[in-house]
Amino acid sequence: MRRLAAVAAGLLLSCIPARARPLLICHNANCAQPATADRDDTIDGLRRSLDLRLQDGRPPFDGVEIDTVWDASRRRCVFAHAPSASEQPLASAAAALIADHLAAPLPAAFNRRRFFVKIELKTEVLPSGRTHTDDEAFAHAACALELLGTLAAAAHAGAVELTIIYDSDDPWLLRAIVHHPAWRRPRPGAGVRVELEVNFDAMLPGDLEPDILTVYTAQIEPAVRAAVADRGKAVLVWGRFPSEEALAAIDYLGADFVGTNDILLARAYFGD
Repeated sequence: MRRLAAVAAGLLLSCIPARARPLLICHNANCAQPATADRDDTIDGLRRSLDLRLQDGRPPFDGVEIDTVWDASRRRCVFAHAPSASEQPLASAAAALIADHLAAPLPAAFNRRRFFVKIELKTEVLPSGRTHTDDEAFAHAACALELLGTLAAAAHAGAVELTIIYDSDDPWLLRAIVHHPAWRRPRPGAGVRVELEVNFDAMLPGDLEPDILTVYTAQIEPAVRAAVADRGKAVLVWGRFPSEEALAAIDYLGADFVGTNDILLARAYFGD
């Protein structure tokens, strides 16, 4: 907190050029209050979040994040924050809710034009903490690409531009996507885009080039700001319930995306 306060104070003392406001992402598909952790990556939390609307009919967010887990015990791809011994909903069920959102007559995104779906591939496949085998990584990648197909079809039907952001704490899972036989990255300028997101300090496979770097609010400091600026990538900052000091630090970093559970606070702070 002291670090964030110092950054915020530095912001007041420095002259930072005006820039576009960040795009806001509903973190863990859970930004309708009370956005408690037990509602993260649940069908109920996602449905309640997608129902959020401002007075002008727009949602307060520009996109939503869903987490996917390869359930090794049942050999299926589920919508969840972590593996569980209990049965969890299929990832396709979350995609179906988002597809309905894209088809609705009201604007899909606050920006009125492009909707962002961040799909995180969780690294663990069992409650014990075991990670993917090569075959499981291949299956998880196939699931992620199937979700892209579902959402792209819905976006096309609803005349909504769409960006899919694949993210994982394990960059090798992203590599499994781009090396999967079903991978076909849409051409630049197309109505559907696909981008890859990794932690800003992740060790990457030599043939993986990310588009977006992830920074946690508590990591923001001048050295990190310089490091991400040098790489020339988009930046996504996340924090469940950021304080005003954290929001000022996000502004200082120059984030392109903000992922948060307190979407209304972030919208009030960043405005249009």
